[in-house]
Amino acid sequence: MKYTIYYTDNWRCRNRGSGRDDFIKEVYEFENDKDALLEGISLQEDESVEDILEELDDGYETSEEELKRILEDTDYGFGNPVVFWIKNGSKKIYDTGLTRTIWNREFN
Repeated sequence: MKYTIYYTDNWRCRNRGSGRDDFIKEVYEFENDKDALLEGISLQEDESVEDILEELDDGYETSEEELKRILEDTDYGFGNPVVFWIKNGSKKIYDTGLTRTIWNREFN
């Protein structure tokens, strides 16, 4: 199934206010929603999916709701990328409610 992940690289925060944030939409092929959520966490944490799975107590058995909570529990000020939403086709499976406009107004 095709999944789209929309995120910002959070460049300005990472570089103490210099430069510009990029906003990226990437399309992936995954077997299920859980794999897409894991990829989102991987983007935000700047770690491989395998490393993320190792850090989780029960690895792939972690629920989708818990993975969403992990995605939501990111510190925007740390400078890592921030996932805004993940779609399976046209259905959002994860959504922070953030948009590019809100991000630029609130965080830049």
